[in-house]
Amino acid sequence: YQRRVRGVTSIMGTQTSKESENFFSTPVSQFLEHSNQKLITLHTKDKVEDALNILLKNGILSAPVLDNEQHCLGFFAMTDFIMHLFENTKLEQLEKSKAHEFISQAKHKTIAEVISRYKTTDSVPMLQKDAHVKSALLLFSVGTQRIIIVDKKKKIKGILSQSAVLSYIGTHIQVLGSLADDTANRFGIPWSGLFKINHKWTALETLNFLHHRGVAHCPVVNDEEKIVGHCSLSDFKGMYELNSFVLLWEPILLFLSRMRGSDRPTLHVPASSRFGVIIQALAENKVHQIYLYDDQNNCVSMITMTNVCHKIFKNLQFVA
Repeated sequence: YQRRVRGVTSIMGTQTSKESENFFSTPVSQFLEHSNQKLITLHTKDKVEDALNILLKNGILSAPVLDNEQHCLGFFAMTDFIMHLFENTKLEQLEKSKAHEFISQAKHKTIAEVISRYKTTDSVPMLQKDAHVKSALLLFSVGTQRIIIVDKKKKIKGILSQSAVLSYIGTHIQVLGSLADDTANRFGIPWSGLFKINHKWTALETLNFLHHRGVAHCPVVNDEEKIVGHCSLSDFKGMYELNSFVLLWEPILLFLSRMRGSDRPTLHVPASSRFGVIIQALAENKVHQIYLYDDQNNCVSMITMTNVCHKIFKNLQFVA
């Protein structure tokens, strides 16, 4: 179901441009110092099943992978395991009755065997701990969701997430100055350009679609192309908790209800909402996307955390 977020019409802060500049020049290490985040790491030799259990035990979706020299080679996420299956097997042709046997064999491989991309650190999102928040926003603005923070010796000090920075901004909206009062409908992904999931698809078809389109989340629509739900890759982590991969053959809406219940509505706001309201809604509801609706109750666009970070970073460049 859907829930409308109602925000104030104007939330422009009194922060001066100098004070805003000070915030975006803050070292990223300060975010780590003020969080109680426990650093969880994995090793390339870890079995996939053990790695998944570590992620579940600590309530996280991914963790950095280290080699014997303690160099970080990237992230291992719960969904990486399923992506590996898609890349190496025609999983959509797999018989439902043989799913557990097939997946069980794959879970006993090592992370290094499953994720062949863990061979170079060239593409690992990484920043020195004295780098500024602005540098983090640059990475977040192109789709990076987690950044590894290291010291001068390249030792990992922590993980900085896209959501952590935007959650802080959401509760200190004045750091945006007049940008908080900008109209939200000037950016985001227009409805015509959105990938959409058909409500009749199975969870397996949906996962295959997300993987091959290279997107993390999409709206679920009915035959009239009205939004009836929302699906993201993170929704599939529930399969590991339930240890029941046969759920992949269920219709996507039924699958989502089993994974997370019916208490996670699809959030939407009026297209006339202010930019600051969007950020606050994302932060308060702990979601990564929100939909904009016009006066006729039609969805006109979707705004993601990446869109928000891009707009903030672009504004910083303009001001500079």
